[in-house]
Formats: sequence, structure tokens, C-alpha cells
Amino acid sequence: MEVQMRFLRGFLFLLLLNSCAIKTTYNPGILYSKAWWDTCLINPVCIATLTGNGIHILNLPKTNNALLQSGFLVGTAVGSLSRVEVSLDGGSFSPAVGTNSWQFQLPTGGSLWKRGSIHSIQIRSVDLSGNIVANANQSVQKGTNKDINGDGFVDLLAGASLYSGNLGQVYAFYGTGTAPFTGTTAAQANVTISGASTNSYFGNALALGDINGDGYADIIVAADGITGGGTGYVYIFHSTGSAGVTATTVAGASTAIAGPAGALFGYSLAIADVNGDGYEDIGVGAYAYSVSTGQAFVFHSTGSSGIVAASSASANTTITGVTSSNFGASVALGDINGDGYADLAVGGNLVSTSTGQVYVFHSTGAGGITATSTGSANTSIPGETSYNDFGIAVNIGDLNGDGYGDLQVGATRYNNTYTGKVYIFNSSGSGGVTATAAASANVFLNGVNGGDTFGISLSTGDVNGDGLLDLAVGANAVSSSTGAVYVFMGNGSAGVSTTAATVILGESTSNTFGNAVVLEDRNADGFADLSVAANGFSSSIGKTYVFLSAGFFGLPFSGAASASYSFTGTSAGGMSFLAGLFKSRNEIPDTSDYFAFGEVALFFPSN
Repeated sequence: MEVQMRFLRGFLFLLLLNSCAIKTTYNPGILYSKAWWDTCLINPVCIATLTGNGIHILNLPKTNNALLQSGFLVGTAVGSLSRVEVSLDGGSFSPAVGTNSWQFQLPTGGSLWKRGSIHSIQIRSVDLSGNIVANANQSVQKGTNKDINGDGFVDLLAGASLYSGNLGQVYAFYGTGTAPFTGTTAAQANVTISGASTNSYFGNALALGDINGDGYADIIVAADGITGGGTGYVYIFHSTGSAGVTATTVAGASTAIAGPAGALFGYSLAIADVNGDGYEDIGVGAYAYSVSTGQAFVFHSTGSSGIVAASSASANTTITGVTSSNFGASVALGDINGDGYADLAVGGNLVSTSTGQVYVFHSTGAGGITATSTGSANTSIPGETSYNDFGIAVNIGDLNGDGYGDLQVGATRYNNTYTGKVYIFNSSGSGGVTATAAASANVFLNGVNGGDTFGISLSTGDVNGDGLLDLAVGANAVSSSTGAVYVFMGNGSAGVSTTAATVILGESTSNTFGNAVVLEDRNADGFADLSVAANGFSSSIGKTYVFLSAGFFGLPFSGAASASYSFTGTSAGGMSFLAGLFKSRNEIPDTSDYFAFGEVALFFPSN
């Protein structure tokens, strides 16, 4: 009996000891546990962690200093998660909205990231037990915000200034990511805004950027013919948030700026931060002011209210050209001297019997640009000879990769044959562009045949991902106005190659393919894509094309018909309208009785 009792006591002791022992848990949800490894092949969180694919940033390529042109980060994360968190520039983590699909708004208002600034981003996902499942790290360079509805992707803007008796309309197509667009006609646009009255030419020039610092891009539209005498207006339509811009007429504009009488105010537009406060400002050209003396204006954002000026008289900067110069036929904004503030380039294509001249005015800093006349320009470059129309188009972009914006200038009438020529002037550094004559350009690009109007439009972007900006040039009168676009690849300190790597021809005669060009990454793969307007397509119905980059191979296209996407205009009220990206009419008068093509004002002048 005693033996039995001892056995029973021993058994109970062992049972009690076992109940008090620390037990191992077989839980595949515990990162790097035995169960986690045992089930890894069927556990998406495990696979994602091992492959580094647990978190995706959908609107940024996986490259250092990727260009970010939205006020938001958007992405996906795998697993059963409690939250996704984001840290900016080494700061504390803040929760994103959503988990498996998430969105995170970047700083707004006075904390806005400035264009060109470099930032670090860390993103992590946390499971239901509080374990960190995966991390993603990314460095970014802030570009101009061109995302109207905050979905993270760049949107496309197109104008039709001849719509319905020159009333004009503007269309916004919201980009959606890898396959950015679904529509094929202007009628399928996400936003359609109509002008005020006949002959207002609403949509003759366009721009996109965050004017009021809320993280969403706003739409800026010029109507240079409004009020009949060509006074001109510039309208700003603020985004309402995730719904984008909801206005359908100019009556819904957040700001309406009236120009001087008869000046064709708004013939050209540009956007950038001139005074360094993080908010985008706008530059406006009015070449017809005082019998083609011309003027250029800069309007500063006031902050959360955006630009509040009601007329050109309230501009922060007003610069007046010289008599019969067409000063303001083209404008561009970009940082040429590397001080962190955007400078203003202005073209006057009729100076000295259409020799043409380009002027650069440096920002002074927080005060912006203080010049009032061409005599105060920091750089003044006259064209080569008479009847060149030097300055009919201007653009600023860093083509030689030294961190300073370089100046590109189109002269569509070169040598009085309309063959056309493009000049590239490299910045010298803190002194900006120091050339004093067109013949001193660092690079010359020449048109092919008389009448091509090579140089009518200009844009820069990296189409093959080598870290160097490439240059797209429009020649909208090639082959009986079929039109063509040429892409010249960046080659380092020399700027760009003088032989085009890509030549894309329009679809048929009179299409004027290439009257506007834009290089912009539309599918967030890190490679700039090419957008082209053909405002003469199908008896001036108009058409806009998007050619997606093939990555390291660049743009392997030769004909407009092979575009990745295209949007065709339509007729309304018995009138045809133009669905090109920018300028819709070739109207600059030339007092020498030779025909001069109009300038195309890019709404993405520099990045």
C-alpha cells in the first residue's frame, strides 16, 4: 500500500510540474519561428518577407531618388495586418490609411516638400499580433505635383480652344498606374470644363501643379481671347480632394485673373516655385501687349488660398518687353543657377526683324523675380540672323546632369526657310547661362527640310532610365504638315546626342503632329513616356497620343498610329475642335509678312 501511495504522489508531482512548465507555441504567424519556417512555402507573408515584396509602393519605381509627382504614396501589403506605418526622413512612424491597399499623404501646407528636394521613406507592415512583417525603404526626389485626385498617379490635361465657336474646352484624364488610361475620346475624360463665351479660346495654354499646398494638383487654364479684344484670362481650378476638380465651367474657377486690354494674356504659361515657400507660382506671357511690346508676369501663391490676384495689375512680377518684340510669346520656369528658386525665361521671337531674343531673369530668393524690364535680365541671348524666330519656344531642363537647369530654345523659322533649329545653352553653375549670342550655344540640333518648323515644342525627361534627361522636339509641319517628333538622348556632360534616337511621324497630312510634346512618366515605372498633340488631326478634330517607354530601350516607335494610348476629339455645334495638349492655333503675327507658327507653352516645363 505504501508503495502505491508513493507512486501516486510521484505521478501527481510530475503532473503538477508539467502543468507549470513553459510550453512552446507552434504559430506560423510568429516571424522566423519554427512554424513560420515550416509553413513558409504556403505562407504569403513569409515569402513576401524573404523576397522583399511584403510591401509595394505602387506609384514609385524601385530606384534611388525616384521622381515623385504626387502628394501621396500608394501601395499594397500582404498578410493579415493591423496597420501599415510610414516614416519620413527618419522621423516617427505614422499610420497609413488602409492595410492590404494603403495610402499615405505627404506633408502639406507650410511643410510641403520643395521641388527637387531629396527625402527618405520607410514603410512597414504590422500583423494582428503587433509583429513587424515587412519593411520597404525608398529615397525620392520631389517633382511637380501632377496628381489631381490624389490616387498617386500623374494625370493628363488636354485643351481644345476652338471648340464650339472658339468657346474652348479642357479635359483631364486621370492616370491609374501601370495601364494608365482606358478611354479613347475626349468624351471619356474624367473632367470637362467649358469656356465662358465664343472666341475666348479657353484652353489655349495649360498647366498642372499644387497651387494651394493641399497635396492635390490644381488645373490652370488660359483663355487668351476672352472679351473679344484679346484681353485674356487665366483660371485656376482647385482640386476638391479625392473627387478631383469638379468644376464644369469657368464659373467654378477658384481664381480668375484678367489681363491687360488686348494683350492676349495667357498665350503662354509656366509653373514652378519662384520664391521658395514650397507653393507653386505661375508665369504668364502676354505677347500682344502694347502692339507686340509684350509682357510677362509672375503670380505668387499666398499659401492655402492659392493665388488670389484678380487682375494682372496685382502680379508680383511684371516685366515689359521692347517694342514689336512679341516678348512673352514663350515662358518657362526652372532653377538655372542652382540656388533653389525657379528663374524665368522669356522669348520674344520678333526682336530685330524676327531674329528673336531670349531673356533669363533670376529669382532673388524669397522676394521672387524683381526685374521690370528686359534691361534687367541676367541673361540676354539674341538669335543668329533675321527671320529666325529664335525664342518661339523655350524650356528649362538639366541636360548635362550637373544639377543646374539648362536652357533650350526653338527657332522654327531658322534661315527664313522654316527648317527650324534648336539651341541648348548649358548653365555655368551659380552664374546661370552666360551665353550672349545664339551662336555660342553648347549644342545645336537642326531640322531636316525647309518648312518643317523643327523646334515648335520642347520637353525634357529620362526615357531610358539612365539617369540623364533626354530631349523631345516637335516639328509639326514635316511632310505637308503630317508632323513629326524627334527624341534626342542625353549623353552626359555633353548634353544630348545630335542624332535623334527616335523619330515618330504623324498619321496623315495636315495633322500637325508634334505641335506640343511632353515627356512624363505616366505609368510609374521610372521611365519618361511621350505625349504628343496633333491639333490638325481629321480636319482639326484633334488627337492626343501617349507613347509608353519600353524601359532601357527608350521609345521604339516610328509612327503615331502605334501609340500606346490616344484620345480623339469630336465635333459639336457644327464646329470642329482641337484635342491637343496645349496651344490650339498658330496666331503670332509677324510684321514682315512671313508666316510664323505660334508657340507651344508646355505645362510641365521642368522637373
